Amino acid sequence: ANGCRLSGIKMPYWLICFALVILGLVLRLVSPIIKLKPPVDKNELFVYCTSAVYKTEKVEKWLGYKPRFSYQMAKTRSMAYYGYIAHNRDYISKARKRAHLPLEQ
Repeated sequence: ANGCRLSGIKMPYWLICFALVILGLVLRLVSPIIKLKPPVDKNELFVYCTSAVYKTEKVEKWLGYKPRFSYQMAKTRSMAYYGYIAHNRDYISKARKRAHLPLEQ
């Protein structure tokens, strides 16, 4: 990804990632005093700043495929999903351990 538009300002993706790393380090330093989570994690940022869009004309014509969601709705739903995963990763990790599932799938 070349860049990402946040709050109306386009910034290079690498700069946002760098700022996120610095923020993570600061939060770790203050974590003995205050428990804070970063506002966004790297997965959410990646989804927000990148896109994978494919033409569907052939599959629509040949197979009668109709997308269930518009591009914008799919992106919104994906962001909500990744946000849920990011903010509940401790709970999900514990649930996977209880179910004897690998942490990464």
